[in-house]
Amino acid sequence: MGIFDPAINAFSILTEILPVEVHVTGAELHFPSNCETPIAGKIRMDGPHGPLVTADIDFLWEGDALWRLIVETEDRTLTLDQGGAVLEIDGIAQHAGAREETNIQGEYDGLYARFADLLDTNTSEVDLRPMVLVADAYTLGKRIQAPEFIDPTRTAN
Repeated sequence: MGIFDPAINAFSILTEILPVEVHVTGAELHFPSNCETPIAGKIRMDGPHGPLVTADIDFLWEGDALWRLIVETEDRTLTLDQGGAVLEIDGIAQHAGAREETNIQGEYDGLYARFADLLDTNTSEVDLRPMVLVADAYTLGKRIQAPEFIDPTRTAN
């Protein structure tokens, strides 16, 4: 899915926390000449009263990996950084308590228990809104040719 592989996680958070539905109204997607998925893009999403979200996604970002979601409102700014590991409100870190590596197993145990419950009750918890945003970006997006992508982490044999 190219840039949408990590972006769909941000879209999941976005659709969960926004008080209104958003829909893609435009996108510019940069496709390398040797790839079938975009390597960079800008996606615009509007809410019921106009422009609401701009997503800038770029695999070619130079520097440390940046996994940041910034939500600006009239009153405050919320930032989720490092893939959601760091939460700031108006630049002030919010602490939810210490998180130890050993707690990760407990998180997975809870997730698998929920999966088992869904199977036992023959129910589903599927939210298609993030995937609809991705599909709409592909459908509505302007395809822009980008230079060939050479993965610097792979070496020729």
